[in-house]
Amino acid sequence: MSFDAKVFKILIASPGDVDEERQAIPEVIARWNNANAEANGVVLLPVKWETHSAPLMGDRAQGVINDQVVNSCDMAIGVFWTRLGSPTGVSESGTAEEIEWFIRTRNL
Repeated sequence: MSFDAKVFKILIASPGDVDEERQAIPEVIARWNNANAEANGVVLLPVKWETHSAPLMGDRAQGVINDQVVNSCDMAIGVFWTRLGSPTGVSESGTAEEIEWFIRTRNL
C-alpha cells in the first residue's frame, strides 16, 4: 500500500578507485528505506552521475553533471581511497568539483 513520504536525494560522489563502495551505498540506503521509510515518512534516494545524468552539448562534461545531478540533491556522501580523481579544468577532480559545487550552491 502507498504512503506519503518526503524524498531526500543523496549525491554519491567519488573517484573511480572505490567502485565497490559506490555499489554498496545504494544497497545500504535501500536497506534503510525498507526498515524505516514507511514508519518515518522519509525515503532516501541515492543519486549517481551514471544513473541520473544524460549527455548534452554546450558545457563541459562535469558542468552538465553539476546541473543535472548535483543541483537537485539534498545531501552528499563523498567516498575516497587513494585517488582524488581526474582534473576537470575547473577543479582538481570531478569528485572535488561535485562536492565544492554542492557546498557552494547551498551556502553551507
